[in-house]
Amino acid sequence: MSDMATSDLMTRLRSETRQAHSVAESSPLEQALVQGTLPKAVFVRYLEQRLIVHRELEGAVATWCGVDRRTPGLVLDEQLQSPNLAADLATFGGAVEDVRPLRATSACVTFVRGIAGRPAVLGAFYVLEGSKNGARYIARAIGRAYGFRDGSGLRYLDPHGERQMALWQEFKARANAIVFAAEECDAIVAAARDTFTAIHAIDMELWQATQTGSAAIVGATA
Repeated sequence: MSDMATSDLMTRLRSETRQAHSVAESSPLEQALVQGTLPKAVFVRYLEQRLIVHRELEGAVATWCGVDRRTPGLVLDEQLQSPNLAADLATFGGAVEDVRPLRATSACVTFVRGIAGRPAVLGAFYVLEGSKNGARYIARAIGRAYGFRDGSGLRYLDPHGERQMALWQEFKARANAIVFAAEECDAIVAAARDTFTAIHAIDMELWQATQTGSAAIVGATA
């Protein structure tokens, strides 16, 4: 495969991660989010685990962008989710520092560290950035369920409001403008699939904790 054949990386990502994406969004925790039936305490634990992942991922992306001259302007500050998660957790009274990671979250962090500083990290970022599209609908369900009418506690799920789709399209265009070697594209796609799998594992472990009555402690500080 030539470099020219990889020019529409975003289309390839969507196509080749479709199955992993479907599995991830069909988890019982994701379904409870969509339906607005997830207990608030579990939602807080969910945000805490996501904060761990986003902090690691954003650091890995920054490392890559700092060494790869092809990436200036690829990721904007407003795309970063750690500040939104910290704000939401402050609203809920959740932990922001020294959060105890689930086993699956620790595994995800290890995975991200393994691709830090390399183009493959774009695949992981693509997954979580793209998740904002569906998360807007989850925000509405959660807002109704928890009685939020002003967006409080929902910055992570709906950080951009009506600008979301335009920002997503602009990000994809910037990524597609970068010329990657064939092996780099393969690594990016593989990382995206692995990220969907890692996020699904986190959601399943958290959901299983809710079923055994241990959800209240999974977000406790170490």
